[in-house]
Amino acid sequence: MSITESARPPASPLKLEVVVIPVSDVDRAKQFYVGLGWRLDADFPTGDGFRVIQVTPPGSPCSVIFGRGVSSAEPGSVQGLHLVVSDIEAACADLVRRGAEVSAPFHDAGGVFHRAGTEGRVDGPDPERRSYASFASFSDPDGNGWVLQEVTERLPGRVDTDDAPGTPSTRRTTAYRSAVVEGVRVFYREAGPPDAPTILMLHGFPSSSRMFEPLIPLLADRYRIIAPDYPGFGHSDAPPPGAFAYSFDHIARVMEGLVDALGLTSYTLLVQDYGGPVGFRLALRRPERVDAIIVQNAVAHEEGLGPLWETRKAYWADRAANEERLRANLMSFEATRLRHVGTSPHPERYDPDSWTDEHAFLSRPGQIDIQSELFYDYRTNLAAYPDWQAWMRERQPPLLVLWGRYDPSFTVAGAEAYRRDVPDAEVHILDAGHFALDEACDEVAARIRTFLAKREATRTD
Repeated sequence: MSITESARPPASPLKLEVVVIPVSDVDRAKQFYVGLGWRLDADFPTGDGFRVIQVTPPGSPCSVIFGRGVSSAEPGSVQGLHLVVSDIEAACADLVRRGAEVSAPFHDAGGVFHRAGTEGRVDGPDPERRSYASFASFSDPDGNGWVLQEVTERLPGRVDTDDAPGTPSTRRTTAYRSAVVEGVRVFYREAGPPDAPTILMLHGFPSSSRMFEPLIPLLADRYRIIAPDYPGFGHSDAPPPGAFAYSFDHIARVMEGLVDALGLTSYTLLVQDYGGPVGFRLALRRPERVDAIIVQNAVAHEEGLGPLWETRKAYWADRAANEERLRANLMSFEATRLRHVGTSPHPERYDPDSWTDEHAFLSRPGQIDIQSELFYDYRTNLAAYPDWQAWMRERQPPLLVLWGRYDPSFTVAGAEAYRRDVPDAEVHILDAGHFALDEACDEVAARIRTFLAKREATRTD
């Protein structure tokens, strides 16, 4: 009797656990792979010269074994071992930084899988950046060959949802700390390797470093993240205006004090909304510390201010007469919701906890006075725009601009204006709102990783 396919019992699970590679110098191979950031799981020597070393690539469910007496193959004879990455250029830059000699990214002329050797190779990632179609290669000191393959979306049937590996960074790398600066306790989130390049994330209004929670795990495998709350925001102290001067100059000084306390001598600035005025003040005060700038809906040119700013400008002209209008325009529940959803055609993608929690924060005792005082000082930012623009024209910092097109406050013209000051700036208009991470977090992370990887590769060259 034959067994039909539908009646055939399911195959027993067979999960690839270990790949064995042949090496000639065990200690040299161990130093190489551990230097790449691979986890050292085991190093078992025995008295008869037998030795087993196991390492695991970051995020991989499969490990690699090499040693003495574990393989009879010729050292360096294993080729075509594939490592899946989400960003081919960022992965190449990271491996180069760790000492590997990595080829430039390439794709196959046929557009399917790469051929053996260099036949059919075309320089550069796949032009359409299709999943599975971009590659790079490197070898260990013995010549065992590895191939990086960029996979951004799995083909149907290729994901085992019961056993899919998680993002290697995850929340386990995030710590929640505080430091005292000028007598004020400043809360901050920290993640990533302490010796990695640093990203200083400066949040917007009326949020806090919490706005970066979705992004931090997507960057913390390669970068050290520092994301503080300003005084008066989030979990930092919020002294009343009579005891603390709520101005952007003062907040920038406190942030500079935190940077000093943490010993940060260089960093990439990631600024959103209020983070722009704070970050540009830091950049002008300590330009030697700024490696690059990432702008996410933060204005440095007046054409970036939309119609909602007419009420706000009236508040600056006559504070007493326009106080109530300003509070409705800026701090009401509806204004808080609008700041997130904006004109997005997909409001269902926005978590209502975002604006509900932020409005609860604005409703805490003393918050209205704090935020009114700080926003009144926002007028000094417009006066400082020419100085920020002149600094960018003079310094030409590596600049990435990520701008949500559905922002009700800041117009797309504000994004394009950065090109006047930094012609080589990368400017990307996203299908997202004021807080682009609400709707486009994955794209933001990918563009940041690519931008920084290019920057690192340039510095390495």
